[in-house]
Amino acid sequence: MLQQRRLTHCSINVDLLMISSEWRSAQIMSIRIGHIETRNRVFLAPMSGVSDEPFRDAAHRYGAGLVVSEMVASEELVKARPDMVRRATGGDRIRPFVIQLAGREARWMAEGARVAQDLGADIIDINMGCPARQVTGGLSGSALMRDLDHAMTLVEATVAAANVPVSVEIYDGMPHLFQGSPTASRSREAGRRTAPGRARRGRRQREAGTRMGRG
Repeated sequence: MLQQRRLTHCSINVDLLMISSEWRSAQIMSIRIGHIETRNRVFLAPMSGVSDEPFRDAAHRYGAGLVVSEMVASEELVKARPDMVRRATGGDRIRPFVIQLAGREARWMAEGARVAQDLGADIIDINMGCPARQVTGGLSGSALMRDLDHAMTLVEATVAAANVPVSVEIYDGMPHLFQGSPTASRSREAGRRTAPGRARRGRRQREAGTRMGRG
């Protein structure tokens, strides 16, 4: 029993050392998104109802290389709905700061991008990855991956309205719909680049999803 306890303790120590090593590596390495360079690869993901303003401030203060807002409905942001404005705050003190927009109409995505810039967004992220029923029921989030031509009109409208890099979060349960599609080709031709996407259950999978970024 004593030997088993020692082995278990040793295993825990090894795991902690591995985590510590990965953390140090992530802290050292940075990536570029357009002209933006992060200080490391430790990013705060957009989490509605979780990554609120105090949470974002804490993540930035403790060293996150990139901080993303909660999902912000573009139309409601333009109309200055208080809860959506709160979700988009932080650009006055967090750098770099990403505001994630959701929507289904090019007009509101473009206007939302302009407002997001005014609020201090260094990068604008388009949500095409949320599989929540209340989001997809409004034909936003991952529902947009069912109509790539329409999805591309949202990307193009946002890019045209923004003077900052634009990225797209897609649901990695549908990478086959995007990869190799005309939408992906048009995005690459526009100078956008790829990075990880989002899993349905909140787990990041580097091998699966795709995130496009323009800069």
